[in-house]
Amino acid sequence: MTNQDNESMEVAYLALGRLIAGECPVGFETASLHMETDEDGTRLWITAAQPDGTKVRLQPGAGAARDILESLRGIRNAMAREGGVVWRSCIVTLKAGGGFAMEVE
Repeated sequence: MTNQDNESMEVAYLALGRLIAGECPVGFETASLHMETDEDGTRLWITAAQPDGTKVRLQPGAGAARDILESLRGIRNAMAREGGVVWRSCIVTLKAGGGFAMEVE
């Protein structure tokens, strides 16, 4: 991957992280976006954990879901162009202070 490709992916990850964080309660400690695609369609949900350990499961609103799926599609397509496989599900985890991790299947 070229440096420009790396920078483009960093921007894409940052944008996705912001979309996820925008759906979470203020002050969340961690948030995990789950996306699954199968023959029945695509499902999205977010699990956000507060500092006191309280967990909340959220469904992104229609507009946010569309934007998140579009962002994920762009990331998936970029990964496929770089020789990866096209994945059908993922978990994106955000941590307070800027942590970001993405697992794909």
